[in-house]
Amino acid sequence: MDKWKYARLAQFLFCLSLLFLETSFGLTGNKTLCLDKERDALLEFKRGLTDFFDHLSTWGDEEDKQECCKWNGIECDRRTGHVTVLDLHNEFTCSAGASACFAPRLTGKLSPSLLELQYLNFLDLSVNEFERSEIPRFIGSLKRLEYLNLSASSFSGVIPIQFQNLTS
Repeated sequence: MDKWKYARLAQFLFCLSLLFLETSFGLTGNKTLCLDKERDALLEFKRGLTDFFDHLSTWGDEEDKQECCKWNGIECDRRTGHVTVLDLHNEFTCSAGASACFAPRLTGKLSPSLLELQYLNFLDLSVNEFERSEIPRFIGSLKRLEYLNLSASSFSGVIPIQFQNLTS
C-alpha cells in the first residue's frame, strides 16, 4: 500500500473507533436520553404532588425541559436512557438556637405511574409529607428496586405485604 492508502485507512479506523465510543458509552453531546414513556410517567407522578418549594421546577414538558435525565432527583442509565434513580428526599434545616427544625417537603399522593419506570433501582422519598396516606402497595411491584427510603414521610398503616416481592 502506498502512504495515501495508509492515511485513509488510519482515518477510517479513527472515525470507526469514535463511532463505537459514541454509541457504546453515550458520548453524544445533544442526544436526548429520556424515554418518552418514562418522562410521561414522571410528569404524571409530579401532578399528584404539591411542590411549594420548587424542588421539581426542572421537571416539565416544555421544549427546554424535555431531558428528564437532567431533572433534579433523576438519574438515568447513560447507555439506555432508562430512569434508574428517583431521589426526592429532603433535609431537615434547623436554625441556630431554635428549638424547631424545618424541612421543605413535597406533599400529596404517590401515583402508580412510577410502575412505568421498570429499571428503577433507587427510590428515596424520605422527609416528605404524604398526608398520612397508606404506603402504596404498587411500590412492591418495582422489581429492580434495591434501595427504598420512605422514612419521615408521614405514611400511615402497615407495610404492604407486596413489599415481600422486593427481593433485592
